[in-house]
Amino acid sequence: MNKYVALIVAGALALAACGGDDGSEITMPTVPIGAEIAVVSPWARNSPMGASVGAAYLVITSPIDDELVGISVPADVAARTELHETVAMSAEGDEAKDDQDDHSDSDHGNHDHSSLPGGMMTMREVGSIELPAGKMVMLQPGGLHIMLLDLAQPLELGSRFTATLNFAVADPMEVIFEVRDTAP
Repeated sequence: MNKYVALIVAGALALAACGGDDGSEITMPTVPIGAEIAVVSPWARNSPMGASVGAAYLVITSPIDDELVGISVPADVAARTELHETVAMSAEGDEAKDDQDDHSDSDHGNHDHSSLPGGMMTMREVGSIELPAGKMVMLQPGGLHIMLLDLAQPLELGSRFTATLNFAVADPMEVIFEVRDTAP
């Protein structure tokens, strides 16, 4: 028997042995052959001189239930990234999701994450972003978005940078972001 066929058979047997105690099998979701995660309109907002943070956006659709669990950019763009959502603070100081914020440059400096009085907007980090199968998920100003922290230099209008999107199930994906002042 060919050694590659033997390895495949051995791997299949090992996976079959990983069933649950109740007789059910544990299965891992897989991306259907030929189906890929679709990313549309990746862009980042240009940042003013001296800004140490920026924001990036995109529209993403997965063919299977998955999660965006992180994003990485080269060190010459930013030291680190985080997945965020914009939330409104009620007069009582508790958070309520709100999609009305235009995510102005002044918002990018607010990483206090503490309760803000009077219904102000703030951001909070999220561990991942759910990608339900076949549903468009919009990362946009005033909602879910990617924060670029400790920028190496301001994001200049018309420039581009490559980022790697990391998923819970699908393979990592490289995406080119264009720096703009408004959404494409």
